[in-house]
Amino acid sequence: DFLQCAVYGSDDSTARLIGVEYIVSGNIFESLSPDEQKLWHSHAYEIKSGFMVNPRVPEMTYDKFWCTWQTEIGDKLPMGWPTLMMSSQPVNIGVVRLELVAKKNEKYNILSEGLKKSRIEIE
Repeated sequence: DFLQCAVYGSDDSTARLIGVEYIVSGNIFESLSPDEQKLWHSHAYEIKSGFMVNPRVPEMTYDKFWCTWQTEIGDKLPMGWPTLMMSSQPVNIGVVRLELVAKKNEKYNILSEGLKKSRIEIE
């Protein structure tokens, strides 16, 4: 019902720790206050779109991800305040870097479009 993850900027041996992600089940999410729920986001779109692949998590989940180091903008150290990150959603798809999705698909032999079709029934 609850996972906590150390998030790295990549999966290579030189990757930097860039944040912490907390993942909860739908049951736990529903038990949170409405104000707290605003700080979490659903994985529904990431799963349905084929962007997210997590074979060990069988149900709908929600997450809160605090980014402490923005390496992609060139910061050499963790700078400033941690940022609460939100996932891509169908209304804001432009923020998804499709070249990174393609790179992930190639590296891990994943077909995001195939996953998307197989997940069409997910609520």
